[in-house]
Amino acid sequence: MLRRPVSGFARCFVDRVRLPSGIALSILAAVVGANAQQPPPAPAPVQPQQPTAQAPAVEPAVETQLPQIVVNAPKPKTKPKPKPGAGAPQRVAQQTDAQAALDAKMSALDEARNNLLPKIGASTYTITRQAIVDMPQGDNTPIDKVILQMPGVSYDSAVSNPNFHVRNAYANVQTRINGVVLPEGVSALGPVIDTNFVGSLSLVTGTLPAQYGLRTAGVLDITSRAFAAPSGDISLYGGSHQTFTPSFDYGGSVGNTEYFVTARGNWNALGLENPTSSPDAFHDHTEQGKFFGYVSTLLDESTRLSVISAASYSAYQIPNNPNQMPLGNFGPANYSSLSLNENEYDTYIVNIAALQKKGTDGDAQWAVFSRYAKVNFVPDIFGDLVFNDVASNVTRESLLNGTQFDTSYIVNDRHTLRGGFAVSEEHTNVSNVSTVLQVDPITGTI
Repeated sequence: MLRRPVSGFARCFVDRVRLPSGIALSILAAVVGANAQQPPPAPAPVQPQQPTAQAPAVEPAVETQLPQIVVNAPKPKTKPKPKPGAGAPQRVAQQTDAQAALDAKMSALDEARNNLLPKIGASTYTITRQAIVDMPQGDNTPIDKVILQMPGVSYDSAVSNPNFHVRNAYANVQTRINGVVLPEGVSALGPVIDTNFVGSLSLVTGTLPAQYGLRTAGVLDITSRAFAAPSGDISLYGGSHQTFTPSFDYGGSVGNTEYFVTARGNWNALGLENPTSSPDAFHDHTEQGKFFGYVSTLLDESTRLSVISAASYSAYQIPNNPNQMPLGNFGPANYSSLSLNENEYDTYIVNIAALQKKGTDGDAQWAVFSRYAKVNFVPDIFGDLVFNDVASNVTRESLLNGTQFDTSYIVNDRHTLRGGFAVSEEHTNVSNVSTVLQVDPITGTI
């Protein structure tokens, strides 16, 4: 038996040895609980002869029961009365379902249109809409820079409208929009196609099927964007060389009709190639505007009528090359070549209407198109006379109308017959108004 005082923990240990297990555990629980709630009591002599005296005080701790917790369900709230327009979410859901159904029908017709223009034996490289958006400039990437991403494509002009070289061929590239040949315009300085309306862009090269004809170096097959759900964007883009490019696009659907419209403006101080080594060109400002509109409607489950309208207008200052020497026949000998003011204005307008039919035994599409193009070079009369002895105002105009028909007939699961034709009629007008110096008929001098 121990006779000296011990700590609370030691006392519990000694008592647990001498007492029954149940009472010892109760005492330990009570002591630990007391130590957690208040400072430990002063040491006291151990009284082993009276262990049962503490049991009644500790016993209730074993029988302590937690209070019963009762969770009551919340009372149901009264449903508010519908407000005006409360049926809008349901109408929106129904509209979304209709848009999804319309999109499925349009996609099926797109696949049928692709059957009219097979790519058997040819090499095809496609840039999707998402790939265009992921480019550093996104929709603001010029179309020629997008095409340059394709393998086998190069051009010999870094700023103005490039002459594409596909597989080292000079020009000879055909462009199609939704399967319809885009009529070429007269030679101009700026591209007429804007990246913003491109849904996908494919370059078809190699051994081209007969359906493509006319141009054999390559075919740029463009599919326009289409929207089932209404949406749009407004963009402002700018950068070096005083570049400012605002644009907007909007598309959606109404009933069985899809529509899409986009427009872009472009102002910068480096419209054409800089003839000098300076980072900034002299007299090289450009103003450009482009528009594209697309409407497609279902006449029935297997018939679609599409209308495309596009326009492009560009004004270019012809950059000046400093320190050029005049011919000396007219004007001051020290006339600066930086003061020349030559300009060119390019216009391009095209309208296309296409009727497509999808059947179980084949497909067909008939399109009519009209294109107007104009290029006008306006000289600096006085300056050109100083440097060239002649100033020519040249205008080239072209009006083209045509039709295109493509069809296919499925003979069996292994054979398909395809055929078609394209006919166009073009009227061109070239005028040249030249200003020259007066020549002495006797001496032949100016």
